[in-house]
Amino acid sequence: MLKVSILSRLVIFASALLLVTIASNVYLRSKVDKGAEMLVADERLVDKLETAIDASRAFGDLKYWLLELSVVPRARTHANVIDSRRLLAEKLDALESFDPEGVAVLRLEMGSLMDTTLIAIESYTENKRALGDSFLAKGLEHIRVLDRRLSDLVNNFINEVGARRADALFDARRASDASLAATLIGTVFVIALTVLVVQSITRPLNRLMAAMTAIIGGNLEVDLPPPGRDEIGAMTRALGLLRDSFKERQKLMAEREYAETTRRQAEVQLSDAIESISEGFALYDSNDRLVLSNKRFTDFLYRLREGGPPIGETFGDIVRRAAESGLVPDAEGQVQEWIQRRLEDHRNPSGPHVHQLRDGRWFQVNERKTRDGGRVAVYMDITELKQHEQNLAKANQEKDTALRELNAVMDNIRYGILFMDENLVIRLTNRAYREIWGIAEEFYVPGRTLQEDIERTHELGLYQISEEDWDAFLKERLEMANRDNAGPSEIHLANGKILQFQYIGLPGGGHMATYFDITELKHAEEALRRSEERYALAIKGSNDGLWDWDTDNDRIYISPRFKEIAGIDLEVNVLDSEQMLSYVHPEDRARHLQAMKAYLRGEVEFYAAEYRLTGASRIDRWVLNRGVGQRDDSGHVYRVAGSLTDITVRKEAEFALRNAKEQAEAATRTKSQFLANVSHELRTPLNAIIGLAEMLKEEAEELRNEDVLEPLQRIVSAGRHLLHLINDLLDVTKIEAGKLDLHMEDFSISRMVQDVSTTTLTLAAANENQLVVDCGDDLGIMHSDITRVRQILLNLLSNACKFTEKGRVTLSVEREPSGVQDWLEVRVTDTGIGMSEEQMARLFQEFTPADNSMTRKYGGTGLGLAISRRLCELLGGNIDVRSELNQGTTFKVRLPIRGPALTASLQS
Repeated sequence: MLKVSILSRLVIFASALLLVTIASNVYLRSKVDKGAEMLVADERLVDKLETAIDASRAFGDLKYWLLELSVVPRARTHANVIDSRRLLAEKLDALESFDPEGVAVLRLEMGSLMDTTLIAIESYTENKRALGDSFLAKGLEHIRVLDRRLSDLVNNFINEVGARRADALFDARRASDASLAATLIGTVFVIALTVLVVQSITRPLNRLMAAMTAIIGGNLEVDLPPPGRDEIGAMTRALGLLRDSFKERQKLMAEREYAETTRRQAEVQLSDAIESISEGFALYDSNDRLVLSNKRFTDFLYRLREGGPPIGETFGDIVRRAAESGLVPDAEGQVQEWIQRRLEDHRNPSGPHVHQLRDGRWFQVNERKTRDGGRVAVYMDITELKQHEQNLAKANQEKDTALRELNAVMDNIRYGILFMDENLVIRLTNRAYREIWGIAEEFYVPGRTLQEDIERTHELGLYQISEEDWDAFLKERLEMANRDNAGPSEIHLANGKILQFQYIGLPGGGHMATYFDITELKHAEEALRRSEERYALAIKGSNDGLWDWDTDNDRIYISPRFKEIAGIDLEVNVLDSEQMLSYVHPEDRARHLQAMKAYLRGEVEFYAAEYRLTGASRIDRWVLNRGVGQRDDSGHVYRVAGSLTDITVRKEAEFALRNAKEQAEAATRTKSQFLANVSHELRTPLNAIIGLAEMLKEEAEELRNEDVLEPLQRIVSAGRHLLHLINDLLDVTKIEAGKLDLHMEDFSISRMVQDVSTTTLTLAAANENQLVVDCGDDLGIMHSDITRVRQILLNLLSNACKFTEKGRVTLSVEREPSGVQDWLEVRVTDTGIGMSEEQMARLFQEFTPADNSMTRKYGGTGLGLAISRRLCELLGGNIDVRSELNQGTTFKVRLPIRGPALTASLQS
């Protein structure tokens, strides 16, 4: 792996991760398909349970019509008995394949029930009540037996479904455990591969960092790791060049120091061994004439004169001859000026002077004054030193080139690198590091610390750290950097980036930090995770058949579930459009073709159609077919893919619901018409009876005939109660038929409340109750149906007085402002028997009193409160109740002051 680039290793790692993911998905797909097969096997159990429940319901209907027929023989009831028996027989036929013995017993009991019940009905018809009661009792016994057996049958089927469900849950858990094991294996493999890839990068990088630290510390003999073919190998080669340049420079510096030492020693020993020195020596007297020189001086000036040194010549003559002879290149073209400068330097020596001769040699002249006014000059050949300096300059140039190359390599590394010394002072950063944090290169002046760097990034707003937590965060980061090794750790920046950083201790006390931008990797991981979840959920939750149509070649590929829904042979995998059309019901083919053509022409965004399929079993199935395709640049659809959903159960439910709704509406209309006709027919004679009874009562009172007075009073009270009941029935039928007319008018709220309370005083006194009225004198005018408002209040007050004994009934009336529409809020509170939660749940149902025992004690039909709620809704308001058992009840009514029309417009 060392011969492969870092990018290639990362590609290998990503490919391995992708292969593990694909293998996991394939394994999960197989488990999901197995679960789908188990669901199909459970459909028969569900059908068996639904058939048993339907048989139980059919027997309930038969039982009800038999009992009604035994009480009131009617032709319609007898027809219902026959229909219910036929339906029960059909359900028993369906159950016979599941439980033949149980169904046989049920048939015998049902036959006995029918025979016994019919004999009882004939006995009642012939007025043989005792005989009829005897056979009716036997029929009830058969009913109980049938009820028990049907219940046992349903319970057995429920238990069987439960057992099947437990098995399915066990299989699902096993599949889940197997999936978890596969996921763990894949995770371990990915972790192992990750460790291998990271070590292949970090191990040579650590060795390289150790070598760099040793070189910086002065150890130029440190071994470098063998250079590879990747980016780290390029850094190793650059570091080798840097180490070699440091060695050459160290060598030159040592030689220069040795030369300087030699020169100083020669000057000290000049008086004793002038000839033994390697430098040229010249001594000038006070007249500036050469009085002493050594052989080295003669060697420097051998071109001036053949033979011995020019003793006795002045310094001016010597330098003139040297300049005019061309020995000194600096004097060419400016001989006089050069001589003047040289004489000035000679008379006032201020330091060594370096000159280059024509032959390329370099010499350095050190001159000084003597005590007698003379001059002493030392001529040192520094040609070799100059050559060393040139070599050193060349080595420095090569070092600078190597450093530039190293920086270029580091700047081309895609992750951030930061080098620090043992005090966390920053030595070096690469371009990737600066780009990650958005800091200019000029910021990193010498001496910049890691703490200043982190605080700078905080000023740029890159951290999602509050000011309260910043000091603790900064302290933690600095402590991590001071450790030899810390991390890898992740940090989320405010700009959305996700970084993985690590601090590495270097030999010698330095530190290195690496920063990887893993934002895209994290996003890819999250996208992959979500994609896997969506795919798993889609496979698990879908019960549809899939198809894929190659329109150019007219080949339709279908899934196994598609073949199961359509009734196609399992061996068939590919169809053409004509073959597919043959499975569509003839009456629905036009609908299917019209929807598909509209999609192909681009008139709709998706293809969708509901139709029937007729497969090999010749059993029609309703399906919903949907699809979407791909178009080329010209708009031609070259591929369409979609799903096929079995909606047979839904369609059958829709048909059944439509029929049941029509039957219910017809029954409701019949009931309302019947109640209206009967109420009208009863009210006329009832009013005559009440009127005659009142006339007889008045006459009895005048004659003081106490014997007939009390019976007449009962007739009048019962007649009025019956008349009230008939009026309630008429109101119910009008409300249900939508024919209750409201007569809207303006009236005084306070006066209406006063009339209602006056009428209620007699009802309150009957049970020794105290009636309390809390109503302002001027609540204004209300626009509504005063008769219906009064009816609501009287009904609530009547109930409160009836169910309260020796207590208090309170009527509170307020006007509640609310924007453009004010509301009338009425509360009727009593201290009576109260109600439970179960009783309040049935409170506003028609013909359903809150409690049957209360009905027997207090009377009532259960219509009053139901009518009151319907009237409140018609008037644009509502009614609510709060109650506790044995703690009293409060009814709250809210009605709009300006009528329901304004309320409806405001709501809209």
